[in-house]
Amino acid sequence: NHTGYVGSVYPCEIYEAVNAEIVRETSLVIWTRASTYNQTLICDSSIESGSMTCPNTYENKNPSPHPFYIAQSEAFTVLLEHAVTASRICEHHGRRDSNKMQHYACSAEASQYQGRLYSTNQGLCIEEFAKKNSFDQPRGSTLQSGAPCFIGANQTASNEDFFSLDILLQAAGMSLDDCMDDNNNGCTTYRESGATLLLNVVWNDFRPYRGLVEPFYYYSPQLIGTSYKESLPFYDSYRTSRTLMRAHGIKIAVLLSGNFHQFQILSFLITLTTALGLLALATKIVDSLMLNERYLQVKYETMREEAIDPLSSSTGIENEDDRDYANTTDIIELELLPVSEQTNEDDHDEGKLDTLNDDNLAIWPDMNRPLLAQESNGAGI
Repeated sequence: NHTGYVGSVYPCEIYEAVNAEIVRETSLVIWTRASTYNQTLICDSSIESGSMTCPNTYENKNPSPHPFYIAQSEAFTVLLEHAVTASRICEHHGRRDSNKMQHYACSAEASQYQGRLYSTNQGLCIEEFAKKNSFDQPRGSTLQSGAPCFIGANQTASNEDFFSLDILLQAAGMSLDDCMDDNNNGCTTYRESGATLLLNVVWNDFRPYRGLVEPFYYYSPQLIGTSYKESLPFYDSYRTSRTLMRAHGIKIAVLLSGNFHQFQILSFLITLTTALGLLALATKIVDSLMLNERYLQVKYETMREEAIDPLSSSTGIENEDDRDYANTTDIIELELLPVSEQTNEDDHDEGKLDTLNDDNLAIWPDMNRPLLAQESNGAGI
């Protein structure tokens, strides 16, 4: 049933895993669509052919090929078996042995641990969360309901990881029935054209705020090519008659990466001295910027303006009163000059004044307030 399928419609043929895949050292190809050609040899460089050159070596028996889809190709499973070695750590510390309790890991095999699949597909993360198989980190037990998430791998009896092709493609954000290219003739799906999927296997033995931990790894799929095709010959009689299959499929290329860590005193000293040097340089730069002449001048003017502003907020009436008060005081001092003549000469030499009469007391103004008019008239001078 091809209801809702937007690509080209071809008949399906059932292939077993042996015929629907090609396994290589670092890659795996799963066929999704193929076309077969029955061919016979027409140019074998014999004397009967009469020529050493031919436009075609084989000739098709049938005028047109027979394209077909591989049935349920997305349900094929991909088993992954891998190991890593950090040669420098192994040379200095030896291989990790539980009896010796070595602190550093220099090698690890995937069968000793359980890997996880990194997914950016929201629907896949929700689906696996319902199975309690979606996590927030490549290591740990905290579940994650949304994307991105890390999905636990299926494992065989010998602890080897495997995933279905459909899960790997969904984790990369695609499916076989998605359109690879839209054109005037319709949609070309990945099932028709094939694709190249890069599967990064990332190893690590370090966690932030925890330091060194047991080695762990995760798979990170990424689509890097939008088509893949190979031609495979199957001979009935070698070179005389053959069936040529031109197949499209999903090529899964595996790349190992990651880091194993160890403490090195030389690297620590280099990092420490670099940090101290940067700290000293930062201090020098800040001091030079804060203590330059221009900065000090601007800072002084700013502080001076802030100190003057509160004084200038007084009203103009108060300033005029102060001026009137000062002028009145000067006038009164001039009017009191005759009074100073009544002092005794001896006391004057000692810098003292005689006690004034009650009549003269009225001429001394209260220095804390301005002289009033009636007080000035009662002076009697």
